[in-house]
Amino acid sequence: MAFGGKKYLWGNVPAIDILQLDRNEGSECTADLHLLFAASGDLRNVVKTLASIPENSANKLSLTINDRDFDIVSRNAILLLIAFVSESNMQAADNMIHLWYSAMISRNHIELLHGPVRKLVEDVCSKIVSKAPGTVHGKTWRFPPSSLRLVLTKEQWFSLLACFSVPDSLTHDRAQQIRTSITMAHERRDHRDRALFTRQPVHRLCAIRFREDGVLLPFGQSRAPFNEPNPTLFRSGDWPMKDSADPLDGWAFADVSGSSYGPATNDIYGKLYSYLRKLFTEFCRRLVSLSVDLRLFNTDARQLKDYLEEGTFARVEVSNISDNWCLGAASTLGHLGRFLQPSSINPNATLLTLFMNAVDEEKTDTDQAETMGTEMKEVLSYMPLIQMPQSRYDPSALMRHAACDLVRDNDKYFGRYMKKNGFENIEQNLGIVAKQRHTVIEKWPLRLKKRPGDEGAKEEFRLLVASAHTGAERYVEWRRAAR
Repeated sequence: MAFGGKKYLWGNVPAIDILQLDRNEGSECTADLHLLFAASGDLRNVVKTLASIPENSANKLSLTINDRDFDIVSRNAILLLIAFVSESNMQAADNMIHLWYSAMISRNHIELLHGPVRKLVEDVCSKIVSKAPGTVHGKTWRFPPSSLRLVLTKEQWFSLLACFSVPDSLTHDRAQQIRTSITMAHERRDHRDRALFTRQPVHRLCAIRFREDGVLLPFGQSRAPFNEPNPTLFRSGDWPMKDSADPLDGWAFADVSGSSYGPATNDIYGKLYSYLRKLFTEFCRRLVSLSVDLRLFNTDARQLKDYLEEGTFARVEVSNISDNWCLGAASTLGHLGRFLQPSSINPNATLLTLFMNAVDEEKTDTDQAETMGTEMKEVLSYMPLIQMPQSRYDPSALMRHAACDLVRDNDKYFGRYMKKNGFENIEQNLGIVAKQRHTVIEKWPLRLKKRPGDEGAKEEFRLLVASAHTGAERYVEWRRAAR
């Protein structure tokens, strides 16, 4: 059961590089590359993709980033402006981390927001103040060799200006109280324990610390300078996200836990901070060393046809709006497949859809009863029974039960889902073909790769059990059908 705000300001599946040049156009490719993030959510896929491009690349890059949620777009715009105006790449990385993830930020961060970043937005607002309500205005800021363009209505520009401040009555103590009333709510103790019990004990301690203070820093680092509410999170005076929102969910747990981080090897949020600082620094370096044009829109993905040219994008990434709770596969491809380059121009052009709920939609109680024995037997091969559980609520028994999702035959259920949702008709109706061989992201990137008995199998299993992911996250890559 969800608890807290309804915003998804942090990603909940690991970031991916949607370009993967080496496996597609090739690292020697010099053609201009246009990428579309049609329902971007936060910037993690943008950051991961750009940071993965060789620093000496000759490509001119254009990244179009859209989301229908203004709060997401405003934060993305502010974060990108911070990347451009900060004094150094490392300073930009630190600023981005805290504006992105920390509920409380320092006076230096506030001065950066209220100074050069806010001034850029104020200048726009001063020029459109006499425009008619609803007028759409685009502004391009140039930071050679790169640029950032933001397209908003008049009202949205002024709403963006308001994102630099919190309500006057919102003190540090009051903001902390508001946040912890969600993240540490007394009535959510059982849910909190269930969310944490699969993690290593030391990681539970780190998670509780983050739920309590909301600052993404190494465990032992002082929080004293972080005494200002983050206005991009507390703009309305409320905490906007669910109590389960966690920065770790948006990044590959194996990459974070395996990153180099001195002697504090169990400080998982410290490792995340270190990992992100390196990644964000590389991202900011690419903005300086490469020609990157960034464009931000705030519209429903179905309306992008009013802004973008068809047949121009080497990649189109749509997140999970292809799930049935949102547009569904056929509607998503019908509205966004048009933007993909034809195979005759770029045989590597790919549209990526993510299905997060498909397996759960297809799995029935009967299925679960039939497969439970087989799945539990496989789980026990990863997690041998040390002693018999004392009850059905024994933590080890609950953990093994939860782990059954990780060994489930998800191909069977996704096959049912494709048949029920008419995937076989998509090529005929829309001229879009599912790629049999993926070249950007694995079909099941969070599925267990190692079999019981393989070297490292138990460690891989332990990491996935401890994460917020189920292994049922399914990507499908599509290309334009040959004409």
